[in-house]
Amino acid sequence: MVGCHNYGAVLTVETLADDAVRSSLRFVDPFTTTVKSSSDDSKPSEYKSVASLSVSLDALPRFLDDEARRDGCTPGTFSAAPVISPFSFPERLQEGMRSSATCTLLDGDPPVTMGWLKDGRPDLGPDVQVVPISDFVSNLIIDKVARHHSGDYTCTAANAAASTNHTAHMFVRALPRWTIRPSDMSTVVGSSVTFDCQAEGEPHPVVRWKYAVGKYTRKALLSSSLSE
Repeated sequence: MVGCHNYGAVLTVETLADDAVRSSLRFVDPFTTTVKSSSDDSKPSEYKSVASLSVSLDALPRFLDDEARRDGCTPGTFSAAPVISPFSFPERLQEGMRSSATCTLLDGDPPVTMGWLKDGRPDLGPDVQVVPISDFVSNLIIDKVARHHSGDYTCTAANAAASTNHTAHMFVRALPRWTIRPSDMSTVVGSSVTFDCQAEGEPHPVVRWKYAVGKYTRKALLSSSLSE
């Protein structure tokens, strides 16, 4: 197999040496190449040099194809698999802050298809922006984070060679606030009475009840909760 990136990149060639091993071909200069065995059981005797090639760089691919066929291997092409640079979100995000993540490809032959998932699904929500910076960089932006933005965000990348992904967790802290505020109640002596209250926040708030004993003293009450 003969593979080629752009000018000056590494070429690989499957060729026959002493023991029919897979070899790697590297440019030394535009007119000199060196073939070096890359198999685990390679021996110094398997090194071979081809020097002073009387071919132009434009004609080099055809020359390599001819050499590969002569050595008994079939020419073909390869693509480098995509590699994503790891990213993360700030640890102390509060509701109302801004947040973003940048997914960058360190390697991978085009065309590469990039995308984003939240908790494994492509529906990120209307207030989450995905901004492509280039064919190899994609930004995820949230102008004002809220509790529902907490979750796992995954950047995906795929090309003809392979697919890959990287996931980072976003945790948004939120101050406690009432969803059901307790109110004054009137009742008859000896009857039961129920006060409802509910709060939300992140982490989830703990609700405690106290009652007044005299003007300055309060005692805690046992309470039951129907929510987390």
